[in-house]
Order: sequence, then structure tokens, then C-alpha cells
Amino acid sequence: IIMKLLFCICTLLLIASPVWAAPVWEVLPKGSGVIFTAVMDGAKLEGSSKEIHADIALEPDAPQDGHIRVTVPVKSFTSEDEDVSAYLMDMGWLSAKQFPEASFFSDNIRRLEATRYEAQGILTLKGISLPLLLPFTLEIKDNTAYARGEITLSRTAFHIGEGDWAKPEPLADEVVVSYTIAATRRDEDK
Repeated sequence: IIMKLLFCICTLLLIASPVWAAPVWEVLPKGSGVIFTAVMDGAKLEGSSKEIHADIALEPDAPQDGHIRVTVPVKSFTSEDEDVSAYLMDMGWLSAKQFPEASFFSDNIRRLEATRYEAQGILTLKGISLPLLLPFTLEIKDNTAYARGEITLSRTAFHIGEGDWAKPEPLADEVVVSYTIAATRRDEDK
């Protein structure tokens, strides 16, 4: 009888308890962006994108229950250097026509310190998917969150710059990517 009573109590608790879901965040185009910096013959080459799409469900105090999916249209990457902008879209570089999106997905997020987090996930770029540990800081002001971070990628791991450009000279293999995502909590009543 005690076992049946415990079973009934547990069942009622499961049925009665609300499903806790991480809050959903909507990206704010103003304030969000990706900047990459490469080095060629000792000179910095920069490019950027302000077009970020994301599906983010994250409770800052329980990040392990959330997920992050970010996509950036490859055609949105530009540089102040017109030659760099033109090369980026070519087949040997980002191959924008064949691979129109760069994406990152993680459902393995953890808090390191008060505002420091990391997301273990998969980065897909130019059709190549590789594991990536994405560090970021998270600052929330009112109802707006700001996630910021920086990583260093190997461009040759993603076959960016093929043929003679596959060598680490004159264009260095390491590319520094910094990112900011501004987002607001989505109103669940909409």
C-alpha cells in the first residue's frame, strides 16, 4: 500500500509540475554582428557581417537546459577592401553560392563564472562541420542580453583559401572571429 501511495504521489507531482523551459531570445539586428580579422603579409584584413539569425533558448542561471543555433548568410560578409569582398564569395574561399550559410549549434552550454559561459557545439562553414568550443560573456540589462566573444579559427580546416592560398603564407592560417549578439526576451503572449 505504501508503494502504491508513493507511486500515486510521484505521478501527481509529475503531472502537476509545470514544464520549465528556457526563455527564448530574439536577435536584435542593431548591436549584433560578426567581425573576422586575417593577416596577409603582416597587414590585417578585416571583414564583417551584421546579418545574424538565431534560435536561442537560454536561462542564464541554468544554461545546461538551453540551446543556441546561429546562422549567418555567407553573402552578407563584406570588407572595406573591395578585392577581399570579391574573393570571399569565390569558390576557393567561402563559396557563397554553393554554401550560402555559416552556422553554429550547441545544446551543451555551461556557466563558468558570473558572466562567463561556453557552448560546446558544431560550427559548419563551407559544408564542413567541426566541433567548436565557443566562449562568451553574457550581460543582461533590463530585458536585453548581450553575448560577446572571440575565437581563433583555422581557415584551412574549412578549406577557405584553396590552391596556392592553402599555404599559411602570405595569408596566415589563423583567423580571429569576434562576435556580438544583442537579443531581447521574446514575449510568450505574442
